[in-house]
Amino acid sequence: MYNPFREPIPRDPIDQIHAFAKDLAYGAINKRWGAELLITEDGREERWINPQNGNTLHELNYKWTKDSSNHMISCGILISFGYLERVSQEIRYARHKVTHRLTERAFELLNQPASSSIFISYRRSESSAFALLLLSRLKAMRLNPFLDMNIKAGTDWHARIKDEVVNREYFICILGPTSLESRYVVQELVWAIEANVEIIPIWHNGFNDQTLERFQRATEGRMSAFFAKQAIRVEEESALAYDGAIIQLFNHFGIMPF
Repeated sequence: MYNPFREPIPRDPIDQIHAFAKDLAYGAINKRWGAELLITEDGREERWINPQNGNTLHELNYKWTKDSSNHMISCGILISFGYLERVSQEIRYARHKVTHRLTERAFELLNQPASSSIFISYRRSESSAFALLLLSRLKAMRLNPFLDMNIKAGTDWHARIKDEVVNREYFICILGPTSLESRYVVQELVWAIEANVEIIPIWHNGFNDQTLERFQRATEGRMSAFFAKQAIRVEEESALAYDGAIIQLFNHFGIMPF
């Protein structure tokens, strides 16, 4: 079984809830703590305690609080998502001590594949709708995709994009007929090749072998690593064809869509 504590904390708040519950379930399965956990609260903060030895959940605390931008997920949120259930409660000296039990749903998270981190490259003028559809479907499968629409105002855009490209496992390049005329798309491709990120091209909207050959001649072979990649092709502009391409992509990650 892979260790989810080695995974980075997702940026999306909803994904953080699922990841936190998965960490709790992994620790219980591997006897680092039990399926029942004591949570103490004194009005200011919650502390997660292993009732078997009275210790805090050190590995969980380290992962989720070492960066000041992150925080432990509250037990109330986990209950709302069905990952915890309340067993008993004690109030002593204004301190609440509540015992919770991890639910079957929390342990089912361990059957899911590791949350692959993915960069989605596209040209806005021709592939925005497809990119947003792909983002939604990937997130629904609890993968970890990034689209540049997520960048906040005031961020150093160029540096942030490069950082996202080189530090992700996969680079999905959505290609329409003019995508490779965009210097931004080409620059992202170069970063992915230089960082040895796994590239997955998806052709749509009429992109074909002739389009690829023209670009290959223009770059004089400098991007041979990209041209050798097997592409997923959207053969026609229909909902069924796009759905088929996305299913091929999911199969690449070893998962079956629901």
